[in-house]
Amino acid sequence: MADSSLVIPPLPQVVMEVMKYDTEASEASASEVEQIIAPDRGICSEILRVANSAYYGRSGRVKVMRDAITLLGLKALKNLIIFISTRQIATNLKSPIFKKYLTEYPVLSALIAQDVAGKWKHPELVEEAFLSGLLYNIGMSILALNKGDHYSFIIEQAEKNGFDLRDLEQSSYGTDHSEAGREAARQWNLPDSLQHSMELTPTKMNGSDQLGKITVVSVALGQAGAGIPLDPKSKAAVQEIYKETGDQADPFQKILSEQQLQRYKSHPYYQMAAAG
Repeated sequence: MADSSLVIPPLPQVVMEVMKYDTEASEASASEVEQIIAPDRGICSEILRVANSAYYGRSGRVKVMRDAITLLGLKALKNLIIFISTRQIATNLKSPIFKKYLTEYPVLSALIAQDVAGKWKHPELVEEAFLSGLLYNIGMSILALNKGDHYSFIIEQAEKNGFDLRDLEQSSYGTDHSEAGREAARQWNLPDSLQHSMELTPTKMNGSDQLGKITVVSVALGQAGAGIPLDPKSKAAVQEIYKETGDQADPFQKILSEQQLQRYKSHPYYQMAAAG
């Protein structure tokens, strides 16, 4: 049970509206999305910055929001807006450990999740997998927001000494980042599928669906890719789960090869996270 005293910030109204917007509807259009996001100048400027990044090859040529929306696509835009919003939760927490755990690790997990969904031959889950990977550890941001420097100390102790972070959180706060994340997901009315994925770990899959498997594998890979230690038992479990894709390669070597990792880190979303 999440600590009822934890402050969970509401998502901005624009983000709530974007999350409810059905990008699959036949009448879905760039102009409708533009109307939803137009009031939030901060989000609009971030979208234009991404659209003009070297990644999309349009450097400086995208001047208006509608062109940016068309370039990015409605589904990708929806994910970008949610990414921008969740990144802002901990925007004032500047320690290097928070930057690694709260911004770089989640977006790396999200980008990897898109690829893993493709490898699992579930193209219909690519965008949802991105969100699931991104939000899986959102409870860390909630705890950081509430506990500040003490939480950064706990993370450092867990990483330095090989302790289980959830155990340290429970002993210190009576809750952990998984519980805090699920409570945030409930308050934000996130889809049940994303809330379910938050309950899973590599060694506790609880009859997971495909999205859950994709999420758990991708988050573990994101953790390793961010340079955060992963215990051997969890790593072995992830290697076994990944074999269900039909690919017998070690995902930690294949998906986290130097070339692949560089590709993820060159993505504008990761660049935004790394820039702080």
